[in-house]
Amino acid sequence: MSLKKEISSLKDGQSMLIITKKENYFEKISEILSTMTKVEKKDGIYISISKPYSKILKNLKGFEKDKVLFLDAISRVLNENIKTDNCVQLQGPTSLTELGICITKAALNGRLGFLILDSLSGVLNYNSEKTTIRFLQYLISKIKSYELAGIIFIETEDESKPAIKIIGDLVDKTLKT
Repeated sequence: MSLKKEISSLKDGQSMLIITKKENYFEKISEILSTMTKVEKKDGIYISISKPYSKILKNLKGFEKDKVLFLDAISRVLNENIKTDNCVQLQGPTSLTELGICITKAALNGRLGFLILDSLSGVLNYNSEKTTIRFLQYLISKIKSYELAGIIFIETEDESKPAIKIIGDLVDKTLKT
């Protein structure tokens, strides 16, 4: 089944772990954002843990940017100042409580249909394995309770980490691209 069909088959409240190669990373995320914003006509949240907003916009193509709220956990750490209505700068990649609050506010204030976490690799790089697992349990419960289609990315070189097995058991589907 193609990536587009897999994404379109995600029901509200379901989550999917996507394991992809670094060289295909932005292409896969672009395809998903395009499917969600243009085909499924949904608004959503894009969480960036380790890539600044400027790099994301430069590398992602073919989606409706105004339908996505970006939660950027790294630009402030890199001293990049973002001035746009569709991006919230968080304190940093370890500010998971702040991230959770932003997700809740966005879900309560809007008609959201999806959430993308870019990436689980980033969460693991900046937080302990135990904290990462607890955060993902929280995130998946929010995906279910707000009836979002949840997509969590991880790069293939990180798929052997012990936390990934646990997280793979928490999501509804796992897809390797």
